[in-house]
Amino acid sequence: MAIKNRIHFAIWLWMMLPSVLAAAQATYSLPGAWTMDADEDYYNYADYVGPKPVPGLMVHGYFADDSIKVVDGKVVLEGTGRCTGEIAFDDLRGLPSNLPSRTLKLYWYFRSGDQALYLSREWVFEAGKDCRGIARLVTRMVRVVWLNDAMTLIEIGDKGVAVFATERLGSPVYGKKSLSIPSHLLQIDGRDFVETERSRLVTREPSRRTQSQFGATRHRQTCFGLSAAFAFVRKCYYSGGGSWHGLLLSAERADHGRDNYAESGTIDFDPDAMIDGRLFEWDREIQSAEKAK
Repeated sequence: MAIKNRIHFAIWLWMMLPSVLAAAQATYSLPGAWTMDADEDYYNYADYVGPKPVPGLMVHGYFADDSIKVVDGKVVLEGTGRCTGEIAFDDLRGLPSNLPSRTLKLYWYFRSGDQALYLSREWVFEAGKDCRGIARLVTRMVRVVWLNDAMTLIEIGDKGVAVFATERLGSPVYGKKSLSIPSHLLQIDGRDFVETERSRLVTREPSRRTQSQFGATRHRQTCFGLSAAFAFVRKCYYSGGGSWHGLLLSAERADHGRDNYAESGTIDFDPDAMIDGRLFEWDREIQSAEKAK
């Protein structure tokens, strides 16, 4: 009887293990630069209970390019056209030290099932009519839903104006005109990963392909050195299993003189994320911390 009880207990423990692990797993919610309605402000009914965390994908990343440079703690915009001299700005981006100094955009992407939420903070540096520098922060929120072979996006910018767009799945431009969301987040099917792996450069020189862990996580990534002639190019993809296999994690290109530089990268990534279910309540207001003040 004791052996039988132990067997039953082992079976029960094995069945409960996923629930136990999910309960112990941290839940991703809004980053500190964003706020959302508190439950008591969002719903008037006293018995309202918010949705439970849902499984999905979380990506936090950045974009950088050579439209600016950073000199002695100042953001510098090179003169163009009628404004011939350089224009310097106080650097108010507050970027972590591990990010490229030319980072201009941070984003957060949460996806669960057939819906997603994309948040971004972008710093814009430009010359005014008098050639004085104008710096501004542009924030965006985009909600996405996939339904009936189509993708619908609703973007809300700083002024609170909603912009709608719908794209048919399988269209030649699918994901390429998707408002502010990078296309590689919307169409995660592994095709770009396979094409890169089978490219002539990689098949000729297999050493261009390397595998490693992504940061300090257990998630695997495969990187490709695609440099040729006078251009430096490198791409890394998530090479683990599951629905997000082939997701582009980073891409960098530049001429060998570091001209024509552009880079996208991933700061944090979890293909097995548990996400705050409130993020997918479409009528719950989400806004940047600056706007909420």
